Formats: sequence, C-alpha cells, structure tokens
Amino acid sequence: MHRLKFVWLLSVVMALLMLIGTAAAHEEVDIVITNIWARPTTGEPPAMAGHGAHGSNATPMHGGSAFPSAAYMTIENRGNHPIALVSASTSIAAMVQIHETTVVDNVARMGEVEGGIVIAAGESTELSPGGLHIMLMDLVRDLSPGEAIALTLTFEMRETDAEPMELVVGAVVQDTPPELTDVVVMQALIFDSANPEPPHAVEEALAGIELPEGILALVTVENRGESDAPFAGALHMNEAVLLYALIDGELFEVDEYDMGSGESAQFVVAFGALEMMGIDTGAMPFTLMLSDDRVLPVAGVLADGLHDDH
Repeated sequence: MHRLKFVWLLSVVMALLMLIGTAAAHEEVDIVITNIWARPTTGEPPAMAGHGAHGSNATPMHGGSAFPSAAYMTIENRGNHPIALVSASTSIAAMVQIHETTVVDNVARMGEVEGGIVIAAGESTELSPGGLHIMLMDLVRDLSPGEAIALTLTFEMRETDAEPMELVVGAVVQDTPPELTDVVVMQALIFDSANPEPPHAVEEALAGIELPEGILALVTVENRGESDAPFAGALHMNEAVLLYALIDGELFEVDEYDMGSGESAQFVVAFGALEMMGIDTGAMPFTLMLSDDRVLPVAGVLADGLHDDH
C-alpha cells in the first residue's frame, strides 16, 4: 500500500515538473519585432497598385515587377536563449532570402547569410539599408508607397529543444525608414468581428467584450519614452476611423488617451463595413495619431479567412 502511494506521488510530482518545464520554455521565447518597413518598386499611389498601371517601363509585359524590394526591422530577443532568423516568406514575392551588404575594397557586395541571423538572449539586431536585410525577389507585382505586406519569419530556438517558431508581421511600404519614436507598434491584427472563430490573440484579449461591427484591428503598442504618449485617433486612407482603448476588459472610445511611460496598451480600430477586395499582400495599412503631431504608420496582418474573396 505504501509502495502504491509512493508511485502515485512520484507520478504527480513528475507531471508537475513537466508542466513547469513546459511553461518555463514557453516564457523563455519572447521575440519582439518593431520598426518594420519595405522598399517600394514604384512611386505610384496605393490606389493604383494591382490595377495594371506601373511606375516604370521596365516592368515585364507578362506581369510582375522588374525590380526587387527589401524589408527591414528591429528584432529583440527578450528570452533566455539565443534565437536565429533562418528564413522568411511572403505572398507577394516568389523568392525571399536573408542578405547582408558588406563593403570590400570600397565596393559594396550583397550576399545571402548562411545559417541565419543569430540574436543572443537579451540582445537586439537591426536590419537596415546597407547591412542585414530581407531580400524580396520575383515580385508578383510592383509595390507602391503606402501599401502594407505580410511577412512570415521563421526563427530557430538555439540551445534548446524547442521547435522553430513562425511569426507573421506586417511591413509598411515606404521610401525611407520610419521615423524613430519612443512609441512603437508591437503587433497589429486585422479581423472581422462577425467571425465566430476569431484568431487566438483576439479571443484572448477581447473575450466577452461587445465589439463594433465590421472589420477591426487589434493593436498592441509600447511607450518606451519618459513621458506620456497622448493617443488621439486613427486614420485609414486619410479618413478618420474610430479608435478604442482596451482598459480593464472594456473598450473606451478614444478622444485623448494618455499612455504612461514604460506602459504597453491595446487598442481596437474600427473600420466599419470595409471592402477587402484587392488586398493581395496579406496586410493593410492604417495610421495611429497622437495629439502631439506624431503619427504611427501601422501594417495590420490580415487574419486567416480575410483575403481577396472576403
């Protein structure tokens, strides 16, 4: 009888240790990606993109773009083990590679990075023009300033037995790097409030909350500055849309919301009955406005099922 009790107790302890180990491994993986942007291949406004007009005579007659693009970002590893960005993909490009530009004998050379980009625990790495970047080649069409594209990034968890992790992020297409600010967008997901099976991140953050009807965005923002960040509203295609702050499990429409120094916050942007036809890049652009004249361009990733034939 004592032996049975001992075996039962040992089984319970082992199960608890396995659960603790699993939770610890999950907590160790903490990747934050900010300041994401991609170069355009044409100077046309977004309204022209994807409708047969192109900004250069070099564009092939059979479709697609004659020019490559590149994506840049800052990757933070807030976990306890090294990680490595080993690959990337996007629906807008047939070939995606991780590249680095180096200068040898005053000549700039670009080549693929072998083994991926390793980021040590507690460190960050910047992908920027003239250095590390994600090369987007064989584009299915030109990219215009003001658009947004979705990128799937694959990370290996080094020095652990954890499986590789895929993160989908949105990049705003623009001619120059985003203006550095203490307020950063950490995640943005576009979804339909009528979807009975919302994405996990939406269900987790907005469970039990009555949502506005139509197309919505769930946005996570972090204030890294020393003063409050006064949020004042949101724009889509230069038109005002409703912005709500998520506070203590309720949504409050934002007239002005001061987000404290060092805080993170979640917002819901309500686009209403938005027509999603023609969005073939997996992401949609919009803008968060602050009352101190700062603007935050955002690329919201489209949730599964929210695409061209929506």
